[in-house]
Amino acid sequence: MTRARWKKLTIIEFFVIAVLVAGVVAAGVWWNSRARGLENIETMKDDLRNLAVAQEAYAADNEGVFIPQNSRVMTTVPYHGYAPSAGVTVSIAETVPTGWSATATHELEPGRICGIFSGDSTPGPPNPATTPGDPACN
Repeated sequence: MTRARWKKLTIIEFFVIAVLVAGVVAAGVWWNSRARGLENIETMKDDLRNLAVAQEAYAADNEGVFIPQNSRVMTTVPYHGYAPSAGVTVSIAETVPTGWSATATHELEPGRICGIFSGDSTPGPPNPATTPGDPACN
């Protein structure tokens, strides 16, 4: 019976293994950051959907008037019972007697804006929404 002998790795073989391991680690880091970014975008969309429910409740309690324009709703400052998720800021951009529009940003997604509008409100830039009640992001 002979014992298995381990062959010593040459420098080239060592570098090939190191490059492969580094590639796998880099792919994992990239995938994790991509998934986290998609999660942040979904959080902004969910917060805008929740704002739509809050707007309807507010209007029902206030003779059809929506939460006022230029209201900036942050996590630390709930506004009429509505507060977005951590890191998300929601800005109500326009209210008209028959609708409203709003945008959301996330502190971990600079440059990304999600928007929603309802009724006769015209969302205009930077709000990327095109269909009433359906949040959209740039």
